Amino acid sequence: GGMGGALIAFLNGQFNQGIDLVLEAVHFNEQLSGASFVVTGEGKSDRQTLHGKAPYGIASTSQKAGVPTILISGAVEDIPELVKCFHTVASLVDKDVTVQMAMEKPAVHLRNKTKAIFQKILK
Repeated sequence: GGMGGALIAFLNGQFNQGIDLVLEAVHFNEQLSGASFVVTGEGKSDRQTLHGKAPYGIASTSQKAGVPTILISGAVEDIPELVKCFHTVASLVDKDVTVQMAMEKPAVHLRNKTKAIFQKILK
């Protein structure tokens, strides 16, 4: 934050969001060609997600290409703005899965959640 701003000011640099650099490096726009959905996530989705974190950058880029983005995170705060940015927002932790269960077997719960989401979408 502050250190980066100081370096930019003194070195006549340019500030870029980290996710923008990553998306460019992996040719994300080209990868979107022909995609039906993009699935992304993080440990916890909250207000910070909407301020330049990777899932938001992915969703913004995907949305411009007309590709819906699904957000699956370990935990999700109830924030209406998240629903506006993503086609689907889901948390591994829910009424059936505790934090401890999600931490002990994340692959199992991620697979189950993803399957349930796509069963709904593809009906």
